Amino acid sequence: MNQSEKFYQSVNVLVKAYLEGTLIQGDCAACAVGNLVAAKGGLRRVSYNLWHTPEGRHVEPFWFDLIKFPGELDGPERIQGNKQIELIGYSLAEVDAIECAFELRSFTGNSAGVDTILKGLMAVVDTLASIHGIDLTTATEAKALFVKA
Repeated sequence: MNQSEKFYQSVNVLVKAYLEGTLIQGDCAACAVGNLVAAKGGLRRVSYNLWHTPEGRHVEPFWFDLIKFPGELDGPERIQGNKQIELIGYSLAEVDAIECAFELRSFTGNSAGVDTILKGLMAVVDTLASIHGIDLTTATEAKALFVKA
């Protein structure tokens, strides 16, 4: 898969999540990265910071602990977190950049009438464009996909 395809694959997951209302700020199973992991892993969010597999097994979003608390996870949690990050095909640094773009832009400068999740997603598209070497025109076209009908 080339960089443009990978960029659009990630953007399309986030567009779907946005339009379906499954993006939640501050929930590692439902934020931008959480939705990318869930889509790739066939997971369904069931509650705060928790997914289920199609078989009904509980899965926690250990990817977050790997990027925010390096060295504190070990054993099965570390293995699971690494698998979640590998699943979406981004490095730890790239996952951290995506996470920060969504959460920081979503929570900063909130004002009445501003869709803060959309604001975070626009920052994520910019971050993904940078990661994948996508030009400004393509990034702008991708942002237009988030418009609700």
